[in-house]
Amino acid sequence: MAVNTTPVLPSVLNNARQTVDTLFAFIKAQGDADYIGEAVSQLEHSLQTAHRAQKASADNETVLAALLHDVGRFIPKASEMPAMIALDGTYVGTASHEILGENYLRQLGFSDKVCQLVGAHVMAKRYLTAVNRGYYDTLSPSSKTTLRYQGGVFTEEQVKAAEKDPLLQMKLAVRRWDDLAKEAGAKTPSLADYRDLAVKCLIDSRAQISLHSRTYRMPTWQTVVICVDGFDPSYLERGVEDRILPTIGSFLKNGFHTTAKSAMPSFTNPNNVSIITGVSPAVHGIAGNYFLDRETGKEIMIQDDSLLRGSTILEQMSKNGVRVAAITAKDKLRKILKHGLRLGEDASICFSAEKAASCSEKEHGVSNVEDLVGRKQPDQFSADLSLFVLDAGIKILEQELADVFYLTLSDYVQHKHAPGEKEANDFYKALDSQV
Repeated sequence: MAVNTTPVLPSVLNNARQTVDTLFAFIKAQGDADYIGEAVSQLEHSLQTAHRAQKASADNETVLAALLHDVGRFIPKASEMPAMIALDGTYVGTASHEILGENYLRQLGFSDKVCQLVGAHVMAKRYLTAVNRGYYDTLSPSSKTTLRYQGGVFTEEQVKAAEKDPLLQMKLAVRRWDDLAKEAGAKTPSLADYRDLAVKCLIDSRAQISLHSRTYRMPTWQTVVICVDGFDPSYLERGVEDRILPTIGSFLKNGFHTTAKSAMPSFTNPNNVSIITGVSPAVHGIAGNYFLDRETGKEIMIQDDSLLRGSTILEQMSKNGVRVAAITAKDKLRKILKHGLRLGEDASICFSAEKAASCSEKEHGVSNVEDLVGRKQPDQFSADLSLFVLDAGIKILEQELADVFYLTLSDYVQHKHAPGEKEANDFYKALDSQV
């Protein structure tokens, strides 16, 4: 098998390995369990199907789909599905196990191709019995029995619809290997021999995330995003001109710079959420710092993610094993940014400078923040609240506790001091130094 040369964050690789190990544990647990009356166990059947795919020189994704085609029988959720019972009272399998398996693999992040091939092996049996008169006679007695409970032979209209599918031939191939994988005593590679293949397929399929009809590449090295709330371009221009922003000024000269339109109204919540979702408030639903309660007619401050529609880029990365550090100045925003994050040991971190003294592993993914940063939690109404966010980000970066950082500051200084004033200059000098 070719080695994956694409850079991968260690946390992403570890997450993929853990995901595959859990998946394989479900399969291995079947051991010698009966495969609804066949001459082989359920595990032997899965391994034989994958081995036949390998011998046919199928690609990695197809081999993996062949191995996992019955995964819907193994996972814990399968016990909640209705059983298929023959007329004589014999158990003949789990209803809709192919759909259950497909959905489960999608949740884990496997590619659409792997998931479709797993979800189609029942459809393929129904198709083949419709287009090949001799195919039905090749089925084992249990496969013939389950066909009745799986929708039966395809109609002419269903056949025509299936033939429009570009993956049809691959789906039929997996089905044929499935049918043949019932040979008692056949020698095959072990389940462990497929671990690296499964990990590679999972990492490859997780190389991008999709959200709100946009696609984002997964980070391959530590990445820092800083939202300087209230950073009007005039502060930048004056800071560069007065040479108090040498680091940020170098970004303008040697990197990329543009002035973009903000979300309107230009408040903290809608702009931060627009950044981490990639869409406007019309889509993500956070249109201000307050919302109007239609029943009472009162304005209510938004202090959590209950009005957020959909997911965030941070959540999607966290699901794929990226360790996110989302640090805010104010705590009200923190409760929105933590939406869907995996928090805790070897996962993500999300806290505010405002409440740094009371952080816990369970709620914030980290404790003893004041000890971590090396100083006390600042006053809520101060420039230092923002600088504490950056200090915390630096410490977490130095200790390699996160991969992607979203550090968002307050606009306390910008509300009180114009570009060029001493207080503004002092703040931006400190900010530039920390950057």
